[in-house]
Amino acid sequence: MKISACILLILLLSLCITQGSPPIENNAVNSGYDFTALDTLLRQEARKNRGMALVLVKDGVIIYDKGFSGITSDTVIPIASATKWLSAAVIMALVDEGVLSLDDKASKYLDNYTGNHGEMTVRQMFSHTSGLPGHYSTTGIPGSDDILSNRKITLAESADRIAEVELLGDPGTQFYYGGLSIQVAGRIAEVASGKDWLTLFEEKVAHPLGMSETDYNGLGPTNNPRIAGSIQTSAHQYAQFLQMLLADGTYEGKRVLSPNAVNDMLHDQTFGVPIVSSPWQQYEHLLPVAEVRYGVGCWLEITDKKGNAREASSQGAFGFSPWIDTDRNLAGVLAVKSRLTRVMPVYLEMKEIIRKIIDSGEPSTPQNEGHLSGVYNCNSEYLDIVNADENFTIHDESRKKALQITPRD
Repeated sequence: MKISACILLILLLSLCITQGSPPIENNAVNSGYDFTALDTLLRQEARKNRGMALVLVKDGVIIYDKGFSGITSDTVIPIASATKWLSAAVIMALVDEGVLSLDDKASKYLDNYTGNHGEMTVRQMFSHTSGLPGHYSTTGIPGSDDILSNRKITLAESADRIAEVELLGDPGTQFYYGGLSIQVAGRIAEVASGKDWLTLFEEKVAHPLGMSETDYNGLGPTNNPRIAGSIQTSAHQYAQFLQMLLADGTYEGKRVLSPNAVNDMLHDQTFGVPIVSSPWQQYEHLLPVAEVRYGVGCWLEITDKKGNAREASSQGAFGFSPWIDTDRNLAGVLAVKSRLTRVMPVYLEMKEIIRKIIDSGEPSTPQNEGHLSGVYNCNSEYLDIVNADENFTIHDESRKKALQITPRD
């Protein structure tokens, strides 16, 4: 009877804990840093943006890992243009293997790319300097795209249609942000390797990095994977990719990319051409730089005098924001499913808070706790804005004033 009573008491206590305890902030980490200011910001903004989660990895160790208002760092969500960085890694892996070169021209692989279309290089395609517009639409509906959003055609057919899109300028003469040129580069990777893009991604990125829940179905199943914007993943899984970059291309002892490939990815590939259209044009007044330039698949928010990244990132239209800080050997992923117009001011303020905490803190050994997971399904609202990365606006005037970014030497 005593044993039965004890068992009953344990069951009752478990039920009370499960049903009566307040919600916790998932994956709390005891890092030794005082993240109170960061907690306050994220908790406040998560309520406005359908939830947020943040994971920070410094020197290969998780120092912060919390989710707020329903999203955790294991929640799988569509990441829109944050896809570009991951797709760029596929290209760089093929460069490492000698399958293709960043300076290969489209005409080398695609017979219907002639004239200036044929002169576009893979480097220009992945740095938005190919001359192609960002998107193509005959409807005039904001955010619509007749080619990239067409799930019924294949990647090969997508590239064929892009060959008919008029260039905005000669290849290598201007920067115009978007997804069309990256789609062409994806098709070139298929032709050069003899493998389809999804197989390439699995072999070169997802499998070696253990990104088992990462795929190109973030906007729904498709025969035409959107190389620049259709991945779904979690903050934790994306952080594994960023750790690889900070470790010069290795992850858990495995070589994923060469140091040269990582250096190319994180080096300015725009070569000083005029920036005609960039989502960062409306935010650069908040940063200690004149212009945010581009590497291979990622933004170079802060660079050294040689054009190498000190901070690099790849934000998406839903606000999902991964970045690395090479000065601090720090990787971060802000997971959110909202609108980048609302998230970008928070992202910038958040990073300044993190810089100050890291620079002033004295960490101890972190300890991870339990976590939750889940999957968000994309809906039509997000399909409508996935093309609108270049139309960012800061609407919160108080947030503008609150941002005080400190320049570094």
